Amino acid sequence: MEKQGETRQMRLSLLTLFLCLFCIFPLQAQQLTSGERITYQCAGEKLSVALKAVEKLSGYYQLSFQAGTTDGYTVTADLKEATMDTALKRLLDGKPFGYRVEGRLIRLYKEERDTRLHAAREVHGTVVDAEGLPIVGAVVRIKGKDAGAATDMDGRYTIRVAKGQTLVFSYLGMRSEERVYQGQASMDVKLEASDELMLKGVVVNGYYSRSKESYTGSEVTIKADQLKDLGATNVLSTLSAYNPSLRITEELDYGSDPNHVPEMTLRGQSTFDLRGSAESSRNNPNGPLYIMDGIEVSAQAVYDYDINRIENITILKDASATAMYGSRGANGVIVMTTKRPQPGKIKVDFSANYTFSVPDLRDYNLMNAEEKLEFERLAGRYIFASGGLEGQLEKDRLYNSRLQEVRRGVNTYWLSQPLRTALYQKYSAILEGGDNNLRYQLHGRYDSNAGVMKGSDRNNYGIGAVLDYNVGNNFRVRNDLTISEVKGKNSPYGSFGLFAMQNPYDRIYDADGNMVKILSTNHVNPLINATLANKDLTKSTTWTDNFYLEWRFLNAFRLTARMSYSKMLSQQEAFVSPKSPTFANETDIAKKGRATYFNTTETTMDGNVLLSYYNTFRDIHTLSMTLGTNFTDNTVKGQGFVATGFLNDNLANIHYAQQYAANSKPDDVSDISRLFGVLLNMNYGLKERYYIDFSFRTDGSSKFGSNKRFAPFWSLGLAWNVHKEKFMNEDFGTLRLRASVGSTGNINFASSQAITRYTYMAQNIYLDSWGATLQDYGNNNLKWQQTMAYNLGVDLTLFKGRLAFYGDVYRKLTNNLLLPMNVAPSTGFSSYTENVGEVENTGFELRLSANWLKTRDWSWTTTLSTFHNKNKIRKISNELEEMNRRNNTKQNSNITGKVVNQYENGNSTTAIYVVRSGGIDPATGNEVYYKRDGSMSFIYDYKDKVVVGDTEPRFNGNIINNLRWKDFNLYAVATYRYGGKSYNSTLATKVEGANPAINADRRVLYDRWKEPGNHAKYRRIDDMSPVYQTSRFVQDNNTLVLSNLSLTYTLPQKWISNLGIEYVKIIAATTDLFRLSTIKQERGTSYPYARSFSMGINVRF
Repeated sequence: MEKQGETRQMRLSLLTLFLCLFCIFPLQAQQLTSGERITYQCAGEKLSVALKAVEKLSGYYQLSFQAGTTDGYTVTADLKEATMDTALKRLLDGKPFGYRVEGRLIRLYKEERDTRLHAAREVHGTVVDAEGLPIVGAVVRIKGKDAGAATDMDGRYTIRVAKGQTLVFSYLGMRSEERVYQGQASMDVKLEASDELMLKGVVVNGYYSRSKESYTGSEVTIKADQLKDLGATNVLSTLSAYNPSLRITEELDYGSDPNHVPEMTLRGQSTFDLRGSAESSRNNPNGPLYIMDGIEVSAQAVYDYDINRIENITILKDASATAMYGSRGANGVIVMTTKRPQPGKIKVDFSANYTFSVPDLRDYNLMNAEEKLEFERLAGRYIFASGGLEGQLEKDRLYNSRLQEVRRGVNTYWLSQPLRTALYQKYSAILEGGDNNLRYQLHGRYDSNAGVMKGSDRNNYGIGAVLDYNVGNNFRVRNDLTISEVKGKNSPYGSFGLFAMQNPYDRIYDADGNMVKILSTNHVNPLINATLANKDLTKSTTWTDNFYLEWRFLNAFRLTARMSYSKMLSQQEAFVSPKSPTFANETDIAKKGRATYFNTTETTMDGNVLLSYYNTFRDIHTLSMTLGTNFTDNTVKGQGFVATGFLNDNLANIHYAQQYAANSKPDDVSDISRLFGVLLNMNYGLKERYYIDFSFRTDGSSKFGSNKRFAPFWSLGLAWNVHKEKFMNEDFGTLRLRASVGSTGNINFASSQAITRYTYMAQNIYLDSWGATLQDYGNNNLKWQQTMAYNLGVDLTLFKGRLAFYGDVYRKLTNNLLLPMNVAPSTGFSSYTENVGEVENTGFELRLSANWLKTRDWSWTTTLSTFHNKNKIRKISNELEEMNRRNNTKQNSNITGKVVNQYENGNSTTAIYVVRSGGIDPATGNEVYYKRDGSMSFIYDYKDKVVVGDTEPRFNGNIINNLRWKDFNLYAVATYRYGGKSYNSTLATKVEGANPAINADRRVLYDRWKEPGNHAKYRRIDDMSPVYQTSRFVQDNNTLVLSNLSLTYTLPQKWISNLGIEYVKIIAATTDLFRLSTIKQERGTSYPYARSFSMGINVRF
């Protein structure tokens, strides 16, 4: 019984305890489920910040903890509809904290734990900036010890640390953070900038990355959003807006032709552009090198690349920045980094852009029908010069018939006939996801660019996949496969210049509605071309695979290997109908009609292997080293032919050609070039104040002589962060001085110049072989063009980053230029290539940025940049002197619309050589010329040519304004140039040299001399004698263009989060809205310019 009573009592006690727990615990749970459900995300956030955020989101509870209690602790969490209890447990998981609930008040306290150090274990994590972007090269070390690690390209690190030890996270230009290790497997940290507009960020040069504060070179980094926010249609068209020393070469012929890839120069021309005269390279000899993810690519590949896949672009300008590219770095380097797959749930980035292009004919000032007929009358076109009544009556009848057409209102605007308002459509989609071990990305794009000339377009398609795999914490493998296709079509209407020539009193159609075939110019109506089977097509298909391998070991070392294989198949197909105006005067049927076919296969292999080291010693010394090798192999093979003799458009297949074109046969082209280099870079820093950077590279190339295969290149750079000196005021801002010197090279030339080549002669056959003759004489001693570059720079920010100034002064001396040398005619050829030329470029570039207004809702920033470059020839070859003599003849001085280049020591490569003019004599209407001795004459002598100007402007630059109000952003980019000259070909060919048989500029009627006493700019209106190149046609070329105007709007999160959408941005933009110029000349003579208006949207979900 007693035992039963004890048992009964025990059961009663247990029941009582159960009921107490049942009553207490639900009460507490009920209390912690009050308030709003909490949805909150953070990564590497301070614990105190996360707790305050959760408190605010609950709308009910108050958190209480002493200041400093949570210092050193960070948290990464993803809360969705969580209760307060769940939120606190996740935030405090693994940390020495507990909490007590007192009604609505929650008190946080630190638990007492054993702080004795445990055995060290491996911990990993990610270091990001305020925007959540990974920081490359951040230092992670154990406090009080030298041991440490550096973050990789993803901001990831791995380090061994014992529980209770403190990790210090630091990065130049950012506030250091300390975190106490509590045994967790990972630790993510966010670093804040120590100055908002400080010298922050990372410089990526294609081989390695450096923090900006440790970088000694001259560079400009452009982020992806900066490109897209301007409404850029392609990468190249926008780069110069952010760096005026990178200029697109103005080519007035091509205008907005979608199939023309623009050429660029960086800091002036370092060599002579002899393409088409003495050099046969396909490349622009003054063009920069393009690097994408560490691999060299062509300008066309950059032009066609999907702008949505670009992470950032870095423009490298001086020797310290480009020496690692050795023989390829003299013209500057443009480094593009593509976006990497991001871990997490599947995300999709989709963008669509619609651009309407309108032909820009503002620079055309053609005569209307009445004016044109009057000009013809004054020019004497209706005077029968041979005398005789019948002849004059015929001229009168012709004039009267045309006058009747004018009075009937015939005034054909020929310029509009081949033009249209065009639509450019761009679509891009990127799908990515994965975890920290395996990430993936699928991307696709479609561009359809219809040009403003009817029938012209450029279509671009591309798909690709990226896999990024981390094998443990030290190995990483990435592969990027892309397949793309570009199809181009040139307009069947032919050159736009043909339509500018047509007379406005000519009808297009006759009274029966049939097209008039022969016009008053006695030429075929150019519109007929569009009715024929003419075609001009190009197509290229490219497969590119980039493989990347990375191994991190011993914390401070990293071994990387890159390998890229690319294959491009190009096809060119053109057909000119036998009924085309081109063959109007051809009587031989075997020569009518023409078909051109050419197929090219280009294979490129590019790779490098790099060993990098980075470490910090005693908190004041930093050392970075990169040692590696690089190789490229480029093979081009092509075959093609030209055939003629097509009977009609229905028989346009090559099968129906009657013969190869006269004096031609099938062509076969083969070109192989290889390059191998070994490189080394060392960067040492002391106290985050003083930096020294040394680079060395030796290159070997098949393009040069067997006796000079290898050449060394080097650079030395210094940087001083003056603002970190003890004598500087902490509130000063930043002041950084840079200096560099070094040697780089240029190999943008034909690969055959060092080789002796022979050509077979089909007409010289002996037995079963063809005879061969010497075609080119090689030079075994041909060596590198070498550029010695010097640079001084300063970077300054004041007033907490509200004012920033960046300046560089430079000098580039290029010697050993490859130029043709004359040889005796008895050798069987006229010249061979030798290293004899020298060109010098000196200049400066300045950039000033001011943040006028900065509040929570408003921001206004203005950036003013300017660039000056002076070019001088120091030495030329005897063949170049001979070429000057050949070009400087009376025949070549006649009106061609272009001044033939001449090169003389002491002058620039862009100097304009013409005879000085004394103007038009008021008494006779004839031009007066200055001779070299200063005397005047009415007789033109081409030997009196002197330099009267330079196409290089004295200054050019940009003015960028960015105005933000809440989620709206307005960008306005104005470009200017001042001080340059230009030879106005419109004045020379369509005013003074105008042919009365075709249309011309209005000035031909109103500004030419008509009678004695006229003070006119141009000679007698009835003077049809040859017009020669003089200084009257050389004019100041100062311009101001509103090149980009765009407005972006980012939708608030509260509008779209419920739809599962993360981000939406809408962009409206326009280009070339207005253009002011001191020179009035026709632009876009073969293909017109265009103004564009675009709307775009970018969505992430």
